[in-house]
Amino acid sequence: MTYHPRLVTRRLYVLLLVWVSIPVLAAGYTLGNGEIHFFVPDNWPMIMEQTQGEPQFIAFQVPDTSPSGKQVLSRVTVTMHQVIDIAEFRSWVKAQVHKSHSLPGYQANGKHHSRRFVYHALENGVRMQYLEQYYFKNGYAVQLRCLRPQHDQSGETWQNAFDRGCQQIAHSLNGPQ
Repeated sequence: MTYHPRLVTRRLYVLLLVWVSIPVLAAGYTLGNGEIHFFVPDNWPMIMEQTQGEPQFIAFQVPDTSPSGKQVLSRVTVTMHQVIDIAEFRSWVKAQVHKSHSLPGYQANGKHHSRRFVYHALENGVRMQYLEQYYFKNGYAVQLRCLRPQHDQSGETWQNAFDRGCQQIAHSLNGPQ
């Protein structure tokens, strides 16, 4: 067997790419009797769940050791509600968005899309950033809500990790199921 440095280097490079591309998301969860699947970073502990009845949801804490993390809980919630069709889905989304308008200090961010909303509101005196995304999957309306302090004292690295984890959950909800 002949040893080819380029071939070995290429194989190591491919293995490294595969290893690096493995998502941080490792913990898998389901709602709706297994119809809705998503993945959450391992270091985001589940803090609340209701997996029977309507609606169903699972909430996760995103650990934040900063002073603002002692005032408010950064968290991510995935909620699902069974709907008959796309019209009922749209009606449910509209009702959820309307609820957000009643939050103290509500202010739209202006980056709204028909199924993606970013806004700010106050919680315990802290200005919070909300990102809500909606999906119509397998006869269910699904809401992903990511909630963190707008200007967290944990710094940009923590904010980026939070946003990246939220995007990864969105990707897992958006993928084929």
